[in-house]
Amino acid sequence: MNNYLITPAIYLLFILETLALSACMGQAGIYGAPILFFGSSLALAGLAIRQGSRATAAPSPPDTHDASPDQARDWTSLLFAAIAFTALVAYARTTFYHVPLDPGISDVFPQVLTAARAWLRGEYAYQIVQLPTYTMNNTYLPMQWLPFCATEYLGKDPRWIPVAAWSVAFLTLIYQLRLPFLQHRATPPHRLLLGLGLCLPAWAAYSFIRYNMLDYGLTLELLPAAYYVGLCVGLLSGSAWAMGLALGACLLSRFSILFFLPFVAYYIATAHSGQKMYRAFGIAATFVLLVFVLPFMTQDPQLPAKIVGNYDGGLCPDKRGQTARSPGTEPHQLSRGLGMAIFFKKAFEPDLVAGIRWLKRTEIALCLSMTLLAWLLYRRYGTTPRRRQWLLLGGLKLYFVFFTILYSFRTPIYS
Repeated sequence: MNNYLITPAIYLLFILETLALSACMGQAGIYGAPILFFGSSLALAGLAIRQGSRATAAPSPPDTHDASPDQARDWTSLLFAAIAFTALVAYARTTFYHVPLDPGISDVFPQVLTAARAWLRGEYAYQIVQLPTYTMNNTYLPMQWLPFCATEYLGKDPRWIPVAAWSVAFLTLIYQLRLPFLQHRATPPHRLLLGLGLCLPAWAAYSFIRYNMLDYGLTLELLPAAYYVGLCVGLLSGSAWAMGLALGACLLSRFSILFFLPFVAYYIATAHSGQKMYRAFGIAATFVLLVFVLPFMTQDPQLPAKIVGNYDGGLCPDKRGQTARSPGTEPHQLSRGLGMAIFFKKAFEPDLVAGIRWLKRTEIALCLSMTLLAWLLYRRYGTTPRRRQWLLLGGLKLYFVFFTILYSFRTPIYS
């Protein structure tokens, strides 16, 4: 592909992936939609890896050039993106006003808000959560519920936390990238493409809220996504503190980053230094110790096992109060086109226990394989700072393509 077409191709695939998660969700059918989502995500990862693994180092085209670290920042790029995110916040405010939060129809917000309220009262956060038809252990690690202490203390809508985290994470990424926009010499096509790129993250969040308002009122998906963006910021910055704190936040929000840690360690050691790698992982370990182990695990050493076990227990409808469905139809979550669990369900019916077991094994095997592949590509082609950055972002995207394509909405496979 021509170097000058890389940026438009990345934008196009990003838009396609976002549409598969929003306006066009499920439009290709229960079998076609997951393949479309998977294909667009995989192609996006492939383009990033292609940029990092070119045989010869070609000069950066005007539409993808970013400023050098020593170049003065172009604050107009950050200002332009801030305007787009301000529009997102204004839309979210209107939407939240017209669509009240109903914690009674999902266990997500009851869990995080119960933990936040207990912590604010000085009580143990991981209490049994009482729901209308069943009780459960708190499933969420601290960085999924601690931010909601702010909205509980201020008496605000908790849905502000994910959209605020998403906005701050991307504005920080734009700040870190030092993108030249108006203050530096650039062609009009470059400015047009960059302006579009600066708006895309806000548009993605808008689309998710606009077309999945019920889901947004039930889930926290933008919050862990913001942590992963923050991890990219930290790794690109080279600051041991930024890398360590971002890594700690990711580890204490989801277990999903665990299999990718070896690559992260190798990247830091080679792109920055071995000393920074040890410092960053030391800071991350200290963060986990102070935020999770000492305050919570000392009171309940079995807490991680309970959290993991709660996900497994959620596979059974008698424990989760799954919504009834018409005979002959597929479960709502599995038929929306956001994961490959539907294929495992169909392949292993009626023995769904075996299907779930193989789904987990396949997921683990693919995640480990993608980590190994990312490491091999990085070791072979990561010869310059720019290539290393592309391979980092491409490898991380590739890993999550195979993690989420199976994990997405896996829980209600029994419905």
